[in-house]
Amino acid sequence: MKTYNHLFEKIIDKENIRKAICRAALGKRKKATVRKALSHIEEVVNKLHESLKNGTWRPLEVHPTTLINDGVELKKRYIVCPNFIREQCVHHAIMNICEPLFRKKFYQYSCGSVKGRGGDQARKYLAKILAKYPNKTRYVAKLDIRKFFHNVKPSYVFREIRKTIRDKRVLRLFALILRANKQIIDGRIVKGGIPIGFYTSPIFANILLMAIDHYIKENKKVEFYVRYMDDIILFSSNKRKIKRLCLDIEHKIIDLKMSLKQIWQVHRFDSVNFIGYQFKRGGWIKLRDRVFLKSIRLIRRVRAKLKITIYDCLRVLSYMGRFKVANTYTAFKQYISPYVNIKELRKRISNKQIKVNQYIKGIKEYAI
Repeated sequence: MKTYNHLFEKIIDKENIRKAICRAALGKRKKATVRKALSHIEEVVNKLHESLKNGTWRPLEVHPTTLINDGVELKKRYIVCPNFIREQCVHHAIMNICEPLFRKKFYQYSCGSVKGRGGDQARKYLAKILAKYPNKTRYVAKLDIRKFFHNVKPSYVFREIRKTIRDKRVLRLFALILRANKQIIDGRIVKGGIPIGFYTSPIFANILLMAIDHYIKENKKVEFYVRYMDDIILFSSNKRKIKRLCLDIEHKIIDLKMSLKQIWQVHRFDSVNFIGYQFKRGGWIKLRDRVFLKSIRLIRRVRAKLKITIYDCLRVLSYMGRFKVANTYTAFKQYISPYVNIKELRKRISNKQIKVNQYIKGIKEYAI
């Protein structure tokens, strides 16, 4: 297994830190701390360079959190609010150098929070195999890890990181980030897991589950396998084989001191819900009922408004993207098209974007 050394000098390089600050600032330019950092960027670069070089950099000991309703199912999640200069910029500086090294080892269809591998790649792959290989996708199983981010053991993540990184000074930085997992939740300090809200957390999650990915594919346990963060879906032509694999995965998850959300079951494939879509035989895709219902309600609320904001436009168009890739043309024509002018929404967003392009242009030079 290939490992990497002599990475610390690349991380603390001033050009890399400058790029990290600009990349971390994308989408946050309205915040006072971000504006201040960008207006004094050279000063911030020098300060971070010196603290990292001297070994005096430390993350915050305790992090405040914000409760949000996440996704279509409106799950209650506590999101950490990291310090922009002291934490976010350093996280980006480290991952600018280290993430490509980890990404080389990721399984091709581990699709969550990996650059270029979002839900679209998982959707396209599932649609393709269901249409092309009906006999090899006769049985399906879904597994989901219970409260994954909160139950991750930082020591186990660090053990996996050491299989790729050998530079002791870089490993020390990773150790500091992993230990900075104290959060204020409902007025009390809670320690454990990897905080949702850190730029590094989804990368750490993929690093931890990388061993399970390779175990499944290298041993050819099933014909097809996709993982979206902690959601796993398996397809096989053999029911006994997929059952044995589910038991193996469950044991490996237990070894990581975690558990599955519910008792897994193997079904003869007819349809399955995954990443917000319902997949059926032949590669047929439709929106999940909750997603469809939420999109209709959103359209009604936006239509009733006297003034439509840019945020409303972005929300509507994001749902339009889901309608576009699913087999829902009839529903779109009946429930969406008569009430929404898509061209007008795109025009409004385009006009807004022109106004901020000059500001973003200077940032993107470093962020790309």
